[in-house]
Amino acid sequence: MSLRKIKTRIELIYMLCEAAEIEHQLLLVYLTAAFSLKTDLSEGGITEEQLKKVKSWRRKII
Repeated sequence: MSLRKIKTRIELIYMLCEAAEIEHQLLLVYLTAAFSLKTDLSEGGITEEQLKKVKSWRRKII
């Protein structure tokens, strides 16, 4: 990937808008991941030890 210098204010504004759009899209992915993780043993298919790790992951994601 080659980097190029931003030479004008218009280019800077455009690139900042692009970056913000990418961040918003990533935020949706992170939130979907965080809220799809199991939160309780009653949901089944997970041990107590695994649940501790999953809760840790969720805290880190959020």
